[in-house]
Amino acid sequence: MPTRHFTILLVDDDEPRRRATGRVLTTAGHSVLDTATGLDALELARQLPDVILLHVNLPDINGFQVCDKLKQDLQTASIPVIFISGTCPPWVGHDSAAAAGGTTFLIHPIEPEQLLAVIAGTVQGFSGPLQRRHTFSRGRGARAEQPARHSGKLETRSTANNVGLPPGAWGLPPGTCRLEPAA
Repeated sequence: MPTRHFTILLVDDDEPRRRATGRVLTTAGHSVLDTATGLDALELARQLPDVILLHVNLPDINGFQVCDKLKQDLQTASIPVIFISGTCPPWVGHDSAAAAGGTTFLIHPIEPEQLLAVIAGTVQGFSGPLQRRHTFSRGRGARAEQPARHSGKLETRSTANNVGLPPGAWGLPPGTCRLEPAA
């Protein structure tokens, strides 16, 4: 079966990580729209990407607020949103992502192969309204063996360290999840 290529909106305020992620996605054959802010993401989403990779901590409005606004707009409501965070605790991020209408909550660091599998599973298996469900993988080296097949349930995944990327290329400094915009 041939690999399907997607248009992906990548929203991350960390420029080196956004470039690294964009490189992984374009190398896999995907088209990438990218931005560093939530407000720009709302505008770019009108181009109707197949999926949105949305970081939680953004400089203007947080990712949960972005997703909530996307889901209230009939034009963008059906776009699946994959949340990514390195600082937001899974139990906070998962519930906030589900409440905002997200499909998946990933935790940095993320292996490129895992990210690509989750994107493919999300786009090909997305089927609408979501329910909260806790499915955490914890600890170093934990990984999901298959892409998430979404039947309306939010998935939370934690993956092992990246291979072949410089240290810190994906992760954020230790801290907590910002649920309010940065001052």
